[in-house]
Amino acid sequence: MCCKKQIAAKWRQVLCPTMDEALTIAFQESKAWEVKFSSPDVLEVLCNPSVKVAIGRHSCTCTQWQLNGVPCVHAVCAIKKSGKSLNACVERYFHVECYREAYSRPIMPVPTLWKPEGAGDAVILPPFSRKPPGRNKKKRIRSFGEKVRTIKCTRCGKRGSHNRRSCKEAIN
Repeated sequence: MCCKKQIAAKWRQVLCPTMDEALTIAFQESKAWEVKFSSPDVLEVLCNPSVKVAIGRHSCTCTQWQLNGVPCVHAVCAIKKSGKSLNACVERYFHVECYREAYSRPIMPVPTLWKPEGAGDAVILPPFSRKPPGRNKKKRIRSFGEKVRTIKCTRCGKRGSHNRRSCKEAIN
């Protein structure tokens, strides 16, 4: 906690370094794309396939911006071409100010006396398996010439005419 707080104190940019680097890479990838304005906030990025970017609503038809909170490659291209601030379009979570705020308060350690003793030594036994009520559906009289397939049960590992669902063996 202390180390992360000291690292964050050195940062002078608005966005965290990893996010700043990701946006720089996205801008480099999108340099060749053309952008057409539909309105000041809605743009079409001509790539393969072309996508619609709504800067005001923070959305793109590829849905990456909505999912991650970070402008996708298409959105970065559209924001740069429209002349708007790229930092304003990134969620507050990725700003250095929010990072510093997260590490500003200390997290107190839990003393050993409150931890239960011997919690790591407990052995958890498997549940008891019992025969379900009713007649076994596999114990019917087979027709003349009817073949019985033998399959391997993934629960008990034995070969027979039962599978994991109809297994009556105790759990090992």
